[in-house]
Amino acid sequence: MAHRDSDAVGPVRIAVAAPDTADGAQPTDDVIHRSRLWLESGQPRPPGLAYRDKPLDGEVAFVFTNAAMAYPGMGRELAEAFPEVAANTQRLVPEIPFDHTGFGRHTDPPQPLDQTTAVTLHSSFHVSLLRDLVGVRPDVAVTFCSGEISALVALGLWPDQEELYQRVMSSPLLNHEIAGDFSAIHRAWQAGSVDGTRWVSYFVGAPEEEVRAAIAAHPTVHLMSVYSDEACVIGGEEQACTGLVATRFADRALPTRFDAAAHVPELEPLHPRLQQLFDFPTKDSDLRIYNGARPGHYTPNRERTARAVADQMTGQIDLRTATNHAWADGVRIFIEVGPQSLCTDSIHRTLHDRPHLAVALDTRDNAAVSQFHQAVAEIAATGIDMDTANPTSGDSTTAMTST
Repeated sequence: MAHRDSDAVGPVRIAVAAPDTADGAQPTDDVIHRSRLWLESGQPRPPGLAYRDKPLDGEVAFVFTNAAMAYPGMGRELAEAFPEVAANTQRLVPEIPFDHTGFGRHTDPPQPLDQTTAVTLHSSFHVSLLRDLVGVRPDVAVTFCSGEISALVALGLWPDQEELYQRVMSSPLLNHEIAGDFSAIHRAWQAGSVDGTRWVSYFVGAPEEEVRAAIAAHPTVHLMSVYSDEACVIGGEEQACTGLVATRFADRALPTRFDAAAHVPELEPLHPRLQQLFDFPTKDSDLRIYNGARPGHYTPNRERTARAVADQMTGQIDLRTATNHAWADGVRIFIEVGPQSLCTDSIHRTLHDRPHLAVALDTRDNAAVSQFHQAVAEIAATGIDMDTANPTSGDSTTAMTST
């Protein structure tokens, strides 16, 4: 660092992503000064800086979060910084608005298909930034819940987004069977002589074993999905579910604010219809997709993809499974796209001290442009191949130093 060598190689790496200076020059001298104060004097790390004492070798995964992470205004600040990329993303589905509220329609209460579409657009926007401006492309997609649909759209594996949008938004299966009036859920309850009222779901911050033990006596409450050893989602009949939360997890649970059922036994009879619904023209690809519904991964083609989407919609999913298998297969860099950073936090907890980078482009509690700069710096510091000549369309720069 003292020699101020700036290149893309070397055992010690410092990377910065920051706004251009007024004259358009890269802020390398100031970066090195601030880096030394941080690393040598213990001062707080300046924003947009990242350091690694050696490169991180391995494959890159884009991580696609689920629709429950949607929030009003998501993507707005970053889209204002990169309007051309945002406009190109918007053209994927012209019917979905982008304005001062961010990507998608936001209603109260939120509507599941609107949330899913908005998160898909937000994720696609992030993918475009990473791929076209930063120069990072994935070897792998790690998906969680509806993030699988986001991945298939954002990565161009389902090329006819207009047909997809029209089919999904008009589907009685999605609008009435697993959401809306929850016809499929009520049919299952009636067949089991359950006097059910309404479907609800909760995030629970507790170990899986504790949650399974708690729901064992409640046949209408299910473990839907697992994020990490300390976080999962349960769902089921309202009275049973809210009663269980009140007695066992009162200070460790929050409503998901995603009013749809998924990943539960009541939906297993819908598997053939869901597979048919998502039987779209699909680009064959060697990209590996880990969706946590089954061990391992699949590579997309039309039949495998439709079956995989139906599998995860009707069966329990586990982000730990997807993360562990991806890591065992050589993935070391996990970049979360879409709103918030719950998958990133969960990946950190799952991999713990195993070599990896997990970083999110959006954290909601951090300024979006600053978070993007920080994420790009963290990615650059790993030493992966990326186009750093013009990573952010002139709005910011990435400089790297190595010794």
